[in-house]
Amino acid sequence: MAHHNDKYQKTFFSDFTKQMTDNLCSKDVITPHSLCRHINCHKIIPFNNNADGQLRKDLHIIKKLGSGGFGTVYLVCWKSKKFALKILHRKPDNLVIKCLKAEQRLLHFEHPNIVRTLMVHSFWTGHENGLILMEYVGERNLRCLIDDSKEVLCYNRRVKYGLQVSKAMEFIHSKHVVHLDLKPTNIIITDNDVCKICDFGCSQCVKWPVVETSSLSGTATYIAPELLKGKQPTKKCDVYSFGIILWQMLSRKVPFEYENPHVIIYKVVTDNLRPKEIDSLKTSKDLAYVTLYKQCWDRKPQDRPTFEGLVETFNTWVNKTFFKL
Repeated sequence: MAHHNDKYQKTFFSDFTKQMTDNLCSKDVITPHSLCRHINCHKIIPFNNNADGQLRKDLHIIKKLGSGGFGTVYLVCWKSKKFALKILHRKPDNLVIKCLKAEQRLLHFEHPNIVRTLMVHSFWTGHENGLILMEYVGERNLRCLIDDSKEVLCYNRRVKYGLQVSKAMEFIHSKHVVHLDLKPTNIIITDNDVCKICDFGCSQCVKWPVVETSSLSGTATYIAPELLKGKQPTKKCDVYSFGIILWQMLSRKVPFEYENPHVIIYKVVTDNLRPKEIDSLKTSKDLAYVTLYKQCWDRKPQDRPTFEGLVETFNTWVNKTFFKL
């Protein structure tokens, strides 16, 4: 059986290396390309530390970066270049296919505040499975920064992050795509202190008539009330999530901490529950910031701002015209 599995592992690695090579242009830059071929492979990738070095060939697994509901992300090195490789967990076929299709949309998205998707590859292992290759931009996400008491999240830095995320979301929405899982753990902070949005596995197309069937996905704390009611997703759902993120950057607390997710869902829908008020805010800057995130999480989607409007607001704040005395 071990010999049988090795045979399929070698087939996978050979195929994977070939596809990565095919996607490299003369300047050694990955070119976006969708891979839809299926290969027989009883084991995805031997990520254990004792895996045969020959089997890895040019692909080296450096370490595990994190794991979520749909997959595990690894830092990999291929020909001296670092990438992030997401291996999807084994799930029912329809869920994996939906996730792969969602990530596939990002192949042609290029924006300085979005983690670049370089390759989407599906293969058959008895269950639909697959991997997503992305640019590696760092290991620290916004949640790590919020939780780190040594990190300063002053007004200027919060506004800078707000502007960068808003620009990325404005771009995504211009492509008629909604993220639907916008939260601090899905915002990577680079070594140069730049925000990059990642993880589009829950994203959906909202361009009529290609609007997809609604399905509740994402993290309860950040899900808009209309989605919790079973309504179709719109761009304003992402604005709601963004409002929670703005609050979290200011409070540096977990929204609805220690609350049961089912209780959160019920109260958000029926009682208009939102994160707690923040005391001791005195400056006009902070008060305006609070007003903004409250507009973002308004009960009525039509009363929430657009990301285009948010970009304008943050640009005004950055230029210091709004708060001139």
